[in-house]
Amino acid sequence: MTDIPVPAQFALIGLGATAIMDIWAWFLRLTLNAPSLDYALVGRWIGHVPRGGTLRHAAIGASQPIRAEPAIGWTAHYVIGTGLAMLFSALVPNGWLNQPPNCCRQRVLDAPASCFPF
Repeated sequence: MTDIPVPAQFALIGLGATAIMDIWAWFLRLTLNAPSLDYALVGRWIGHVPRGGTLRHAAIGASQPIRAEPAIGWTAHYVIGTGLAMLFSALVPNGWLNQPPNCCRQRVLDAPASCFPF
């Protein structure tokens, strides 16, 4: 069906799903003033690991800021999203993307109807 290797297809699915999650969080922040996650704090947490191996902080927000923590956090966010899609690819049978089970196809078709019932 496509010339893109299956692992790359799942990686693109992971990137796309993560981006959709971010767009949804942005939409909620604009419309409902809902707070969003601060991936800079994730970057700060990751950045402190090689500086002493601290995995647990009493309050990560009060920890010493590190250089490029927003970039580290956002990169980790997308790497994790892509990694989860890659893990999923290892759990499903070959050919799953070309022929997902009927329950998955039905959910994909039902999702827009749930959002726009009129």
